[in-house]
Amino acid sequence: PLALLPYIVAYAVWALGTLALYLGYLRRIVPGPHALWLLLAFPAAFLNLMHGQNGFITVVLLAAACLNLERRPWLAGVFIGLLCYKPQLGLLLPLVLIAGRHWRAFASAALATLAVCGLATLVFGVENWVAFWNNLPTQQHKLEAGLLYMHKMPTAFAAVRLLGGEAWLA
Repeated sequence: PLALLPYIVAYAVWALGTLALYLGYLRRIVPGPHALWLLLAFPAAFLNLMHGQNGFITVVLLAAACLNLERRPWLAGVFIGLLCYKPQLGLLLPLVLIAGRHWRAFASAALATLAVCGLATLVFGVENWVAFWNNLPTQQHKLEAGLLYMHKMPTAFAAVRLLGGEAWLA
């Protein structure tokens, strides 16, 4: 639906809407009179707001999963499954669920991921998956050559590269 709006309006709706979700949901985790200011002062929040990234949605889904993990593990798994747009989390979160013996959340996350990917395939076709896989070597080259904004990446790879380490070490 945002694609139907003029760019600036769509950007404002996205950025401010996801910011509101971020603030509203994280206030449940970080209560207190100064929580709102701390959440706004977080540097990643500013970067996310300025660049229109998906970080606020990612944080909300992770927070929702954590808040529901004990009482509603199936729902927590759905929130985790909805994070499948971040493939790096697909490596980390299953290990966390296994380590915590959260089997229902693990199963629910797997089913939700399959459902989201299946729906995306039905709507957009297989070509997008092929393009994704075919584009990986190009993105790997850009990453290893330092052509991407390493200072905006909170990863071990970026940290090693920013400290002068070679790509093979990172």
